[in-house]
Amino acid sequence: SVDAAPGAPAGRLLITAEGKQGLSLLLGALGEEDRQLVAGRDEDVAAALTAAREGRREPFAKLMGVEQEPASALLAPRIAALERELGAWTGVAPLGGAARGGRWFTYARCDFAHGSRIAELSWAGPTAETLRFLDALPGQRFAAEAPDSFAAFDVRTGITVRAACELPAGGTPPATALALRSGDGAAVRAERPVESVGVLRRTAAVPRLRGADRSPAN
Repeated sequence: SVDAAPGAPAGRLLITAEGKQGLSLLLGALGEEDRQLVAGRDEDVAAALTAAREGRREPFAKLMGVEQEPASALLAPRIAALERELGAWTGVAPLGGAARGGRWFTYARCDFAHGSRIAELSWAGPTAETLRFLDALPGQRFAAEAPDSFAAFDVRTGITVRAACELPAGGTPPATALALRSGDGAAVRAERPVESVGVLRRTAAVPRLRGADRSPAN
């Protein structure tokens, strides 16, 4: 979708992943060390939240780098409010990570009896710094390079991910398809109905695509 945030440059896109595979694509071609970091945190967050759901708060406290009492004070009221709204907490599914504004984020879907929310943890060094629950995954902003080409660069990873967006004639209605250069080198095409243009999902292969570009960090 077109980024409608106040002050957004004309033509900037907001591309949103639906789940784990989409988040991986938006990260681009990470180096081995960063891939391991993202995968390890993904597992740690899912394990800590699963333990918390089972009544064991120590893993979550360790994840946040605090004692169990402040960790419980951080998580328990949020979960209680969600359970009042959505029913019993039934499960946790890891979704992966993102890099925005030079910071790492890890996401997990928390399932409840009557819906789900996305847990977002931001990191400061080896421990998580903040926790919040979202209705959906945040989008990644892509600046226009050309009428049908857009790019997103993150200073933390030093990677530029490029997207080729198929715009209708005139370029004013929403796009109906988006081709994203995959971080694993696979050719990907993201197809969406017009009303949900900002949502990224993997479908058919596009032979002309290559792996995401790596640009040197500034």
